[in-house]
Amino acid sequence: MTRLLFLLAALLSFFGAFGHAYLGEREIFPKLHPSAAGLNPPAVRILRVTWHTASLSFACWGSVLTMLACKSGLLSREDRYIVAGISVWYALTGIGCVKYWDRKKPQGWSFLAISGLIQLGLMLTP
Repeated sequence: MTRLLFLLAALLSFFGAFGHAYLGEREIFPKLHPSAAGLNPPAVRILRVTWHTASLSFACWGSVLTMLACKSGLLSREDRYIVAGISVWYALTGIGCVKYWDRKKPQGWSFLAISGLIQLGLMLTP
């Protein structure tokens, strides 16, 4: 049985992972001059690793959602807890982005949309 809403949320997660990593390398890090920001080269490396770790988390959640979407049979209670945890993570990240960053940017709203898709998928999945 295929769970299309989980697959859609996974697709958005993979798109977010690629976009986050790509835009970080192309738009943020080239403009981040260590001397102007008061960062030394090791601090820039730590920032880059942290940035890409966030990108990897989006890909990880997308992989888990894809595997659970393609799982045959019913979701177990543990599977539901995993999916609910991913949804909560996206919801909290979205709320944080909208409230503390900039509500005009699409990232926070994308996180909230992914969380909503996952919750709707949980409600519609036996």
